[in-house]
Amino acid sequence: MDQNEYKLMSAELENTARTLATSASSRGWSRESSDKFAQRIATFADRSIKMVQQGSAVLACAPGCNYCCHLAVSATPWEMVRLANVVAEWPDVQKQELIDRLMSYCDLAAPHRAERFTRFRAPCPLLVEGLCSAYEARPLACRGRVSEDVDVCKMHAESANEVASFKRTGEQTVVEALNRGATMGGDAEFLELAQTLLEVLTVSGSLDRLVSKPASFVQNYTRPWHSRLLPKGQDPLGPVEAEAWADEFLTTRRTAPFAEAFAKLDRNTTFGAVLSLDLPSLYSDVADRDHWRRQFDDSIEHAYHLQGWQANQAYHALLNVRPLALGYQPGPLLTSMKAFGRLLTERIAAKVAPELLEPLGKRRPGVPRVGFIGAFGDNSASRWSLGWVKDFNVNGLETHVLKVFGTEDAESFGFRDIAFNYRRLAGHPLEIARYIRSLDLDYLIYPDLGDTWGIFQYAIFRLARRQAGAWGCPFTSGLEEIDDFLSAELMEPPEAQGDYSENLVRLPNCGVNLKHPSFRPGDLSRGLLGLPEGRLVSFPQYVIKWPVDYDAALVKIVSKSNNPLVLFKMGTQREQSAFQQRMDQHGVPTLWLPAMALPRFRQTLRLFDSLLDGPGWSGGLTAFHCMGEKAPFVNLPGPYLRQRLAKGFVERAGGAELCAPDIEAYIRLATDWEKLDEIRNNLSPDCLYEDSSAGAALAAHIKNYVDS
Repeated sequence: MDQNEYKLMSAELENTARTLATSASSRGWSRESSDKFAQRIATFADRSIKMVQQGSAVLACAPGCNYCCHLAVSATPWEMVRLANVVAEWPDVQKQELIDRLMSYCDLAAPHRAERFTRFRAPCPLLVEGLCSAYEARPLACRGRVSEDVDVCKMHAESANEVASFKRTGEQTVVEALNRGATMGGDAEFLELAQTLLEVLTVSGSLDRLVSKPASFVQNYTRPWHSRLLPKGQDPLGPVEAEAWADEFLTTRRTAPFAEAFAKLDRNTTFGAVLSLDLPSLYSDVADRDHWRRQFDDSIEHAYHLQGWQANQAYHALLNVRPLALGYQPGPLLTSMKAFGRLLTERIAAKVAPELLEPLGKRRPGVPRVGFIGAFGDNSASRWSLGWVKDFNVNGLETHVLKVFGTEDAESFGFRDIAFNYRRLAGHPLEIARYIRSLDLDYLIYPDLGDTWGIFQYAIFRLARRQAGAWGCPFTSGLEEIDDFLSAELMEPPEAQGDYSENLVRLPNCGVNLKHPSFRPGDLSRGLLGLPEGRLVSFPQYVIKWPVDYDAALVKIVSKSNNPLVLFKMGTQREQSAFQQRMDQHGVPTLWLPAMALPRFRQTLRLFDSLLDGPGWSGGLTAFHCMGEKAPFVNLPGPYLRQRLAKGFVERAGGAELCAPDIEAYIRLATDWEKLDEIRNNLSPDCLYEDSSAGAALAAHIKNYVDS
């Protein structure tokens, strides 16, 4: 199955489950209807999982292999009803034996509830002589859990010091789609299987309550929890428990003004010092922006000299740090990022695992081995790095894709299908880092270094002989352990090497290999989207990419269109609200469109007379999509890569006139409707697709390094 087929299957399953749930709900839930509903959902799951597995890697799962049955299991209420009905048919002796196992299991599990069972290991009470005694009624969570590597499963089952984290696979993508549809767009009330089943089997009337009030079975947790702050462990490498304020900061950071969250930090603790290496992505005015830039530099210095520094705490706090928002600041970033890199290397990496900073020994014979490490999911860097993997395959390189974050989706399936070796890695990040180093890679690429949460837990080490960042985060990493920065000749100015601590590698053209979209162009009108007639201007990106310095330019552009500025609901509600406040202050009328799937988004781009690139942070793939639809994307190239991403795609497609030399020219061009129409008609986007020149050049660069 290709990526589009996975997406279509997921959508179809979700719609099917929603239809079944709506029908069952309209008739009223009962023991019988819940049981029947659970069976039908399970049937769809089994059928779809078989389709997903066709042509995929050989699974390690087999009868008697039950390592995954040693982790805590959750189930939906209707699955619990189905399970209870099956157990009710058992002989009394068999039921009593199950109750005894459930009681012992729940006693063992209770102390782990506050930690969400991340370090809990015990065989499932339904496991009898290595097999599931209620296999036909097992919940979707069990049906979707598969593995291609039994050693990984064994590690999780046998070591209580390993975080229990099985990465989601294509099979679990099926499960998620069915659960989304079955809950009709809401969040399922997942129940602890053992605790719920024990209550149903021992408390009179509880089965009827499970049908009518499933929320009453939801267990409460005894302390605040945040998924990125793991519980305290006893092993020397184990995650450490953060103070309550740290969890409060992480929660507030997503929903409230950044200053409000920042005020909750205790910067005199290691956790607080590391978490203060954060910046807001949107500013109210220039003074606010400049304040936070000074704060970032001050936080680095403060953390470097903090007394009582705990390197292990700092390492785990890195899971919540990424410097991407620094890129929304104007001016050079090299000095700040080198200080950032020095802090991470000297105060964290050198203290936690100094052996991982040592050079690798003599390489094993064979073709050059190249790794890609990151999230590899539904993000921009994944889309263009997939092209590099394809190009490396035909240029004699052995590719290893290492997925260390995120869920499996259609994008990650693409990597799994074409990489020489695709691994989903879970567990303690230091142990994963040691494993990656053992692969004896000649070259390791971080496509989105600085953009993915937690990626610095790996990038601070020497995991391959040579390592590279790329423009998934379009500025220097500042790390001594990153040797190359992979960029593009059409995007970098002549003097750009001075902006990087790495060796700048200028790949041909736009530096990437992107495939032609497989979806068919559809008929979409302004009326269907509620857009007005007349000249229409859009900023089709995350609003955080429009710098506060240029709000006055928006005022001038929108006033000449006699229509609202059209925006898209991308990013968080907090960011959208903050940007809207700025527009209200300037009297700029706005019209917000919902976030869209890529095919509809590209169709929508054609409806605008003028599309604006962010003057401070340019949109790379946005420019690619605009050019593909011959939509005029007006941009203002600056002196740094993060301000020149659009320039490469626009010039490559024959739209060099869309690159304005200064802000006044940018304003004039954005409202020169006749000129934009002329440029639109002359665009030639075909050269943007399937360009293997960059991948071939990068393969040659890697081979030259290996041979030297």
